Amino acid sequence: MLPRALLAAKLVMLAGILPGTAWGQVHRLAPAGSLSFGSAVSASDDRVAVGAPEEGAGAGAVYVYAFDMATGWTEEARFGGSQHEALGRSVALHDRYLLVGAPGGGNVAGGTAYIFRRDSVAWQQVAQLEAPNSAQGDAFGAAVALLNIYVFVGAPRRTVGAPDAGMVYVFEQSGQDQWGFTQALTSSDGGSLFGSAVALESELALIGAPHADEPRGQAAGKAYIYARTGGSTWAERATLVAGDARTESGFGAAVSIDSHDLTGAHTVFVGAPSAGPLKAGAAYLFTETGGMWIQRARYEPAMRTAGDRVGHAVVLDEDNFLVGMPGRDAGAGVSVALAVDTTAYAWQERAWHEAPQRQVAASFAYAMAMSRRFVVVGAPGEAKTDSTSGAAYVYARPVALTRERAPAETRKRLVSYPNPFRDVVTITLGGRYDVQPTLEVYDTLGRRVAVLRASELPGGKHEVVWRPQGGLPNGVYAAVVRGGTSHALHLMTRVR
Repeated sequence: MLPRALLAAKLVMLAGILPGTAWGQVHRLAPAGSLSFGSAVSASDDRVAVGAPEEGAGAGAVYVYAFDMATGWTEEARFGGSQHEALGRSVALHDRYLLVGAPGGGNVAGGTAYIFRRDSVAWQQVAQLEAPNSAQGDAFGAAVALLNIYVFVGAPRRTVGAPDAGMVYVFEQSGQDQWGFTQALTSSDGGSLFGSAVALESELALIGAPHADEPRGQAAGKAYIYARTGGSTWAERATLVAGDARTESGFGAAVSIDSHDLTGAHTVFVGAPSAGPLKAGAAYLFTETGGMWIQRARYEPAMRTAGDRVGHAVVLDEDNFLVGMPGRDAGAGVSVALAVDTTAYAWQERAWHEAPQRQVAASFAYAMAMSRRFVVVGAPGEAKTDSTSGAAYVYARPVALTRERAPAETRKRLVSYPNPFRDVVTITLGGRYDVQPTLEVYDTLGRRVAVLRASELPGGKHEVVWRPQGGLPNGVYAAVVRGGTSHALHLMTRVR
């Protein structure tokens, strides 16, 4: 097995999902008896969490799966909800913690959220959160976000001056398994259904209000940027609206935020599933310049129809963008992977993905999430043979695992040509090695697929020619050279 520290610490993230490459399907998750499984998904490293809020006559459930090289994906935990609480309507998985929303739960049915922690043995519930002065129907837990010591819980039906204005509650960890309420956030202009979507990154929060009014359209939708100003205080910094806002676009129904590892610049991605004259939907990219947030690009597919719901789910991970269209093709659903040219801010469609089982009303891409290694896509309407519904598809990302820039010493040791390659690739090893070097090749799941012996060339260099055998699929492969105490790593892509 390839040492994870070597991969995880020093790989170069390629810009976007590579042209001509598609995700490799890893597993279809569909537990027996589940209902609406895949309505919410989250991913962190080698684990995914999947919500099934309609399971158990609306009690809801959430499942956690873990990936192991030897056994693949296995169910690690399942938590069931109480009557009508809709546990799993939202999920957020981060490191050892899992945050789950249950918008129908709580003492007065105003909603609740649970925090689970994973130790060396199993997952266990460590906290239950409720809003101060909760009221029936607030839908506290309809959206959740978790990052480090901060928890954000949306209550989009909360009355704040007007019904369904919405509120977001902030909790902060003060000790192990101790989470305290610190602040309630409301929009400065009374955004409607504020808190329907929430995302966190570093010191910023992005909150969607898809029914907020805008001068160009009633219920056009907005998204709000909040920043931590010191201590436990968060303050509104910007209001985002679509450049082509119109009535009932749903802008802010889905939100994602990320910061670039190299530049530190923040980027946000906002879905508007009813945008455009056809009400087909769209997704919008914003970046910050000089303290101002500017819309840089708007995505909609060239061929679209009413009801596609483009942007119902959006995911942003540095240079990788995913847009869900769960209404496309009579509700079968599609996910599209994008990259953007940051000079002209023009979209490049890298790949379209459909569920292997194409079904009407399956709603594939209703929910999506991405970790360093995997992409998980929910299809909560996919029918199963036992009259229940829902599935989640886990794919390997075509670029392994992290976004850190490799050190110059590692980059110069290995060169492959051509790259991308088809049936044969020549790999040149530079630098000095303590012993005759060998080259090992691994796929994106960390499985070794080849061991090669390098031949010495004049000038101290070494070279190896690799002709993949056994029908190895297209994708990204990691070449690792070992020579005594010397190690180096290089990524190369096979396309056919």
